[in-house]
Amino acid sequence: MCSWRALLVVAISWILAARCSAQADQEAQKNVLDTAAAAGLTDLVSWIDVADLDEKLREDGPHTLFAPTNAAFGRLPPALVWRLKTDDEFLRSVLEYHVAPGRWAVVDLAARGQTTSMQGEDIQVAVGRNRLGRSQLLILQKNANATVIGANMAASNGIVHAINRVLLPPSLQPEPSIEDLMLRAGNLNTFLGLVESADMMSTLREGGPLTLFAPTDDAFNSVDPSILRQLRREPRLLKAVILSHIVNKDLSSFDLRTKTVELNSLGELIVFRTVGSVVLVNTARLLQEDLIAQNGALHIISDLLLPSINALGSQGLPSKSNLLEELQMNGLTIFTDLVKKSGMALIFQNGDPLTSFAPSNKALSSLPRQEVRRLTEDLDHLRKVVSRHILAEVLPTGSFVPDSLKNNFAGEKIRINVYKRPRAGDVYTANGVQLTVLDERGSNGILHIIDGILPPANHTAIETLQSQLRFSTFLSGLQASDLIATLKSGEWSAGVRPHRYTQVRWVVCRRQTSSPHSSQVSGLQASDLIATLKSGGWSAGVRPHRHTQLRTGLGSDGHILVSAGGGKVTKVIETDIVVSNGVIHVVDTVL
Repeated sequence: MCSWRALLVVAISWILAARCSAQADQEAQKNVLDTAAAAGLTDLVSWIDVADLDEKLREDGPHTLFAPTNAAFGRLPPALVWRLKTDDEFLRSVLEYHVAPGRWAVVDLAARGQTTSMQGEDIQVAVGRNRLGRSQLLILQKNANATVIGANMAASNGIVHAINRVLLPPSLQPEPSIEDLMLRAGNLNTFLGLVESADMMSTLREGGPLTLFAPTDDAFNSVDPSILRQLRREPRLLKAVILSHIVNKDLSSFDLRTKTVELNSLGELIVFRTVGSVVLVNTARLLQEDLIAQNGALHIISDLLLPSINALGSQGLPSKSNLLEELQMNGLTIFTDLVKKSGMALIFQNGDPLTSFAPSNKALSSLPRQEVRRLTEDLDHLRKVVSRHILAEVLPTGSFVPDSLKNNFAGEKIRINVYKRPRAGDVYTANGVQLTVLDERGSNGILHIIDGILPPANHTAIETLQSQLRFSTFLSGLQASDLIATLKSGEWSAGVRPHRYTQVRWVVCRRQTSSPHSSQVSGLQASDLIATLKSGGWSAGVRPHRHTQLRTGLGSDGHILVSAGGGKVTKVIETDIVVSNGVIHVVDTVL
């Protein structure tokens, strides 16, 4: 009996071993790119396809692929993402640096200490320990090392290691920013916290060239804690204090010893004096000098540099900087470069008073690669896009009128809106795009930073629907209900305001092959359609037989939900199609 049990155990073991071996053989049939994709490292695979390296990595070998996680790509600075999308040679160099000829397991790499990449430069590695004391393989980089978090994934033509950072070849690794230098210093944490509270970290990360005089943590020991609390409650005052520590040029220690005065970002004087071997910045002692960054210089000082009473008491911060300099100061390096490339820099420097809605670096770098390339290669298109973000008047947010139209430099309309939220703070939008930084004053106008690019609004709602086949069934319903002329009108009043603060003008049903059927749409009565389209108190000369209220909410998956009169809940699957006479949102079924 025992022998039969033993034989059964052995047989089961053989079967399991055979299955495991078959599974391993099957997985080993995948090349390094398919192996990376199967492990969820899809962003790297997509970039490799863009760079036309996919065929080489799928067929040749053996290769060792260091594959950053998708989260690692998501943490890349926007300026670096922009360069990856615009500079093919740079993209190829970065990707080739993630590949080493040969099949190198982690133990082999640890023993060697380095390997040569396909790009030609060496990849330096070292063994470190994590917080639990476990060994881990580090890939050494100038600003931040990468860690192997998923090792030795076998492939048919090599091996894949998942890493938690995107690598840059040593020759392409940037110098640290002023933000990086402050973080490394270790004794500037209080000032860093104030900069973060003022939402000015992007200035220290990507603005410049500039010089920052940063007070140490000890400098705040003599400051009443109630003053710090007040600064955090008063963003305007906090920003004035921080700007008093910034000069909009790169100053070395030699400059500090040979100059007597310089203007800070508030337009106020900073006085430099040398007493023996001590350099004084106003009354603060220079403790550490010439910490050089890619965007300027950092000098550490013993005390705060406080603005004058006039600066603290003014309703708007004075500015000696024109709008182009304001773009640079706020770290908007991509939009600044686009403005210069478009030939419109003089308008931002010394043109008539104007307002600019400037997209953030993140907003621009998030554009599809095709649009990024068009902006950098099609000058006429670039000029039109830049012009779309300029108004020929000074428009602070205090002058925003809800649902008003303004003319931009491109000859188009921009729809301005304000959404009052007494507890959470008001929200301001332009063509449905939210303003994230408000009322940055320059000598020749005002700058608002926005979290997207302003979409064009050249066509009416009907023209937009007619240009897309997917709305043909809905258009048939509008035609049958005599609503075409209504949707060509530009005289719609304000309506429902959904989750993304965008004004609902039309909720459009996409064309479907199943429900709703064409007969359901084309058979709708005009009164029903108008009740849906004109909910929330809208009027357009035709009064429906009943008044229907649109209700909106946010679903668990992040989509906006809409219901009409307590009926079926509909999901908004596409938002903010901006048209000349309103906004279209696409829903997945008939209301």
